[in-house]
Amino acid sequence: MAGGGPARVLREITLPLVLPGILAGALLLLLSSLANFGIPAVLGFPARYFVLTTRIYGTILNFDLKDNLRIAAALAMWLVAIAAVLLTVQRRMLAGRRFTVVGGQAGQPSVVALGRWRYPAAALLVVFAAISVVLPLAAVALTSLIRAYGMPPAAENLTLQHYATALFGLPKVHRALLNSLLLAAGAATLVIFIGAVFGYLQARARIRGAGVVDLLITIPYAIPGTVVALAMILAWSRPVFGIHLYNTFWIILLAYVIRFLAFGVRTVAAGLAQVHESLEEAARISGAGPLTAFRDVVVPIIRPSLVAGWFLAFIPAVAELTLSILLFSVGNETIGVVIFGLHDEGKIALSAALAVLVTTVLVAINLAARRLLRADAMGS
Repeated sequence: MAGGGPARVLREITLPLVLPGILAGALLLLLSSLANFGIPAVLGFPARYFVLTTRIYGTILNFDLKDNLRIAAALAMWLVAIAAVLLTVQRRMLAGRRFTVVGGQAGQPSVVALGRWRYPAAALLVVFAAISVVLPLAAVALTSLIRAYGMPPAAENLTLQHYATALFGLPKVHRALLNSLLLAAGAATLVIFIGAVFGYLQARARIRGAGVVDLLITIPYAIPGTVVALAMILAWSRPVFGIHLYNTFWIILLAYVIRFLAFGVRTVAAGLAQVHESLEEAARISGAGPLTAFRDVVVPIIRPSLVAGWFLAFIPAVAELTLSILLFSVGNETIGVVIFGLHDEGKIALSAALAVLVTTVLVAINLAARRLLRADAMGS
């Protein structure tokens, strides 16, 4: 209205508002890339190209190296230091900053007419989606159908044998899939339960030191999973108070809970922010105890947040690799470990077939979660 064109509005208004969020997202992406294990392991190991996460993994498994765990811990501290610096930068960038768009009335998001740039912009988005998602998945699917890796994708070289082997010929696949589902479901349930209890106490009881506990909950997700796994190995390599977790199913479950606990706390806190204390006070005045008020008043209202938090922890835990690859033992493999192991053994087509099956399952779970959350939101 003041005469500024779209380019000037973008440069002088929109970008200054969203720049802190963009930079914070970029820092989180950088942190996630530093913590990644699967991609550099699959692509880097054959070429003997290492990053910190894969070097730590190799050092832990190098039992011929004296003090291998101590050296791995020293390498892990570099990742911790980098993560601490990035988180500090992010907090300082966002500290004390509030960006509020003031409007006289609610309205739909404004639409910018691209004019002649509409088709180039659409083509750019299609190319980006094709390069980043469609082509890699298509390559995995095509590889899973080839009789032997490296053969041309001609009709006579295509087969479904790898899928049959993955589904019916490998008992460890069934065991790993069951382990992954049990670990993911157990971890997600514990994460939501602990998150609900802590989130409620933090919001209502306002306990002293809650900020410190919240920071401790956030750290395991902020630092690389390799560091968390190494910490679990060092902490539980010997029995603690008579409890032996090393090389068991339970150490993976504990690592998952520690790793994804932030999901539960954040989603429950977001849900509790929508529940005014007067609702619980009304229930207490009517004779309900604290637990009854929480169960009958708070839980039904924050149920969408609880369900969302459960799936936020469950879906990444199903295919988790970074923690599992360092903590699994024979009989306690997860599906991510099995896929990585098959690829490492040179069974590329078979690992691709299993990867396609797992991807299909995860997509189905994701779609079911979205539908459930949508129905939950409409019902509430």
